[in-house]
Amino acid sequence: MKALLKYLFDNPLITKFTFIIILVGALIGMKNLKRTSYPQVDLHKVIITTFYPDASPNDVEVNITNNLEYELKKVEGVKYYTSRSMEGQSTITMVLDQEYGDFQSVKDNIYRALDKVRNLPSRVTQRPKVMEMKVDNFPIYDVALISNEMSEEEVIEVTKKLRRKILQIPEIYKAEVSGKREKEFQIILDPKKLTLYDISFEDVINAVKGNQIRATGGTIESFVNEKKIITLSEMDTPKKLRNIIVRSNYSGKKVRVSDLGEVSFSFSKKNIMTSYNGDEGIGLWLYKVPSSDIIRTIDKVRKVIADFKEENKSRDLKIVNTHDLSSETRSRLEMVYSNIIMGLILILAILIFFFNIKLALWVCVGIPFSLAFLMIAMPLLGLTLNSISLCGVIVVLGMIVDDAIIVSEAIYSRDGNSEESLIKAVLGVARPISITILTTIISFIPIYFIPGMMGQFTAEIPSVVIIVLLGSFFESLIFLPIHLRNIKSGTVEELRATHLGKRTMNFLESQYSKLLKKLIFKKEIALVSLISILALFLSIGIYKFKFQMFPEFQAQRIYLYGDVERGKTLEYTAQIAKKVESVLQNVVAGDIKSFRTRVGRNYEGQYHCEQCFYTKLELTHFNSRERSALDIESKILEEIKGISELKSFGSRIDSGAPPRGNDLELVILSDNESKRVDVIRSLESKLKELGEVSNDFILGDSSLVLRPLYEKMSRMGTNVQEVAKSLRIAFSGEFIGFISKGDERNYIKVTSNLSDKGFGAPLEDLSVLNNQGRKIPLKKLVSLQEEKMPVVLTHYNGESSNTLSINKITRKDAKEVISKIVKDVKSEFSDVDIILKGRMFKDREGRANLFLGALITCLIIYFSLVILYKSYLLPLLICSSVPVGLIGILFSFKIHGAPLSALGLVGIIGFIGVVINDALLMVEVMKEPKSIESIDGLARGATKRFAPIFLTTITTVFGLLPSIYGFLGGTDAFISPMVLSMGSGLLFGTISDLILIPLVFGFIYRDKHV
Repeated sequence: MKALLKYLFDNPLITKFTFIIILVGALIGMKNLKRTSYPQVDLHKVIITTFYPDASPNDVEVNITNNLEYELKKVEGVKYYTSRSMEGQSTITMVLDQEYGDFQSVKDNIYRALDKVRNLPSRVTQRPKVMEMKVDNFPIYDVALISNEMSEEEVIEVTKKLRRKILQIPEIYKAEVSGKREKEFQIILDPKKLTLYDISFEDVINAVKGNQIRATGGTIESFVNEKKIITLSEMDTPKKLRNIIVRSNYSGKKVRVSDLGEVSFSFSKKNIMTSYNGDEGIGLWLYKVPSSDIIRTIDKVRKVIADFKEENKSRDLKIVNTHDLSSETRSRLEMVYSNIIMGLILILAILIFFFNIKLALWVCVGIPFSLAFLMIAMPLLGLTLNSISLCGVIVVLGMIVDDAIIVSEAIYSRDGNSEESLIKAVLGVARPISITILTTIISFIPIYFIPGMMGQFTAEIPSVVIIVLLGSFFESLIFLPIHLRNIKSGTVEELRATHLGKRTMNFLESQYSKLLKKLIFKKEIALVSLISILALFLSIGIYKFKFQMFPEFQAQRIYLYGDVERGKTLEYTAQIAKKVESVLQNVVAGDIKSFRTRVGRNYEGQYHCEQCFYTKLELTHFNSRERSALDIESKILEEIKGISELKSFGSRIDSGAPPRGNDLELVILSDNESKRVDVIRSLESKLKELGEVSNDFILGDSSLVLRPLYEKMSRMGTNVQEVAKSLRIAFSGEFIGFISKGDERNYIKVTSNLSDKGFGAPLEDLSVLNNQGRKIPLKKLVSLQEEKMPVVLTHYNGESSNTLSINKITRKDAKEVISKIVKDVKSEFSDVDIILKGRMFKDREGRANLFLGALITCLIIYFSLVILYKSYLLPLLICSSVPVGLIGILFSFKIHGAPLSALGLVGIIGFIGVVINDALLMVEVMKEPKSIESIDGLARGATKRFAPIFLTTITTVFGLLPSIYGFLGGTDAFISPMVLSMGSGLLFGTISDLILIPLVFGFIYRDKHV
């Protein structure tokens, strides 16, 4: 170190040139640095979706879900898996075990397991679709096109043009069209005409398939060239389909499709309706390349949309946006930039007040230098600038100048003006600075080992802090001495150039010295009094103490969801959803940026339900509205009570945290459906007072259930498969092919007109061919009865299950109450298993991990200090500032009326390292022989450390202050709790450093008349 400093003093241009290179590198790094909404977290979930057109939930369960689960259950490294079998679709969600570690091998094994499944039904034309749940896979932006005058087809064409333009942006890799109905050819057959001509559904299907050909027929060779023969027979218009010959004979008589029914080309049936700010439209969901910058990408998207609007300004076309994932990143960046500037100004003002302006400016240079160091390192390490990494920037802001202040004082108060004396002064403080940097880094390292999603979510905070601290370390010990080499030595008092600053510090040191002497003289009374005061603060802090993993009051997104009575149509549900939208527009319009409603899907979008809808509200920024998200939610729910047509209605606030599910979930396992339903009803009646209770057992509309008469089928030469196929074609239709046009497909569907005639006599005029080609009336082969069947069939780890969910639980004794109720229900239904899971248990685990991280931080620092000082008592005394700071944190959160949050706990972990640094400075001087000879010696030694401890504390606190109270950029639900923890903990911890440590030294060395 000494040789390096001497070399740099002899060659100052190297230091200056390196300084410039780092600043230039920072500019390049900023260009390459990617901004994202959140850390690139892998949620460690895999969702497998398989489509089985027009199949019932039971059919999907038996033929799709069970087959897939049979292979998937063999995959190791899966914590649990759930499945939903619904009409036409199977969805399996696999949650990976966080303790397994090798997640990629687990995912690879899932793909291999799916490849082994080869017995899926023939109507399953696509392999199961696998989606890995990652933050990068979420859409970043949506744009909707709405028109009152243009036809649906015209709006779709305009949407296609906009989509093509957007996909030319390199950073956008996918633009999904939402709300677009596909056009299809429908061959609607009349069963009576089929009977008249003695033709079956299968005859028509084979005739159409036989004419839908595009194939190569070989080649014709000649001496000159070779020509290919291409056979084209594509039925791409209704007229061509009508003219297909189904049957003919030698006499020239023909039966065409037109003789058996009608052919139309129109949009498919609407099963989902999406409205944007109250108007139905066609939407585009945009997905960015994972490595791209979200703000620059969306700026490009906005530019394309603005140009597109200008090109189409003559049309009746409205283009709206209801989802912008960059908005929170933008507002948080603006807040951070504003608060960094404000914090820098406050720190500079403090330093100028207590030091001369030249020294203050060079000390403050450490802030942009350390941030420049960060800008270089982040792209190289694959870190992104996001909502969480910005928390690390704010946290470390006040720490940056601490080392520079200590080095500056050492340089100015050195003996002599030679370079040797300057190097000696720097080396004299290098050890304590190295120790303080090391302890601070150690305090943040446990955050890396927080398990689960919370660990992934917060992992970038310690990375940012460590990089900035290392930059500050190099700047303080290498670059700062070079910049201050021409400052003449003097006393510390002369260093404080302004008269007011000098008088203020002298006054503070004098009063501190007098107070300390009195306290040490009456140390027993002083210690009891200090403990009593801390106990008072602690009792205030823990009174009605609140902890919330991620506070919701500043949230910018609320989900509303509801349903109407079973049997109602999609159009009826849309009318009721409109009433909900009118409430939003009349009651909370000033607090809403936009809203989007989807009718025909449940809240989580897991299954189709014509009686369900949900609305996503995008709120204005918290700092620009008067009401919190909780107040807005409460007001909406109060007004919604007046809509009598709603069967049920609920809400969910999105705090911006990782998805954590319901407050509580009770998974009920039994092969007996009626027993599961009995358990659900019993639990619902007992748990409804705890919060919003819902379950996933939903009976659909009354259905006609056909039960095969197997003996008759066998006797008449047919089977269940042929019967089921005829019924499916008659009532649901069957897709038998498609016509490709560009990137689109127009499917050909064969069905009958029976569904339009109602279900009075559904089996009349329907028949099936037996193995001898004879037509057998279907009504002779099946029995018919009306039943209500479940809309969704669910499994948990392959077993039949249902889930009861509870949200908005507020009772503190909820866990005890729930445990007792579950125990009672289990005793009543002994053959039914109940599994408890949900956010309540995840939050408990998350809190435990964070508290464990804080404890590990203290232990690591303690044992490091034991090794350093070769003592058990001194490290214990140094660490005493931690519990005092914790009392201050609890008290501060209480008087601010805010709950302690997960990121507040991360702030506690960070505060531990910072507060111990000041304790180290005090102990270093306290253990000197001169300090422990008398009361005056103790007071003199402590006063010697008063200035650096006081200055490092107030510069850190003032650097954090703008983020706590939002002087310029406003407050933030993620950042503010973290910096409040650090600021208040450091403030109270400093009391321990300045009062408690000297006081305890008075007890330790009382035999020496102290």
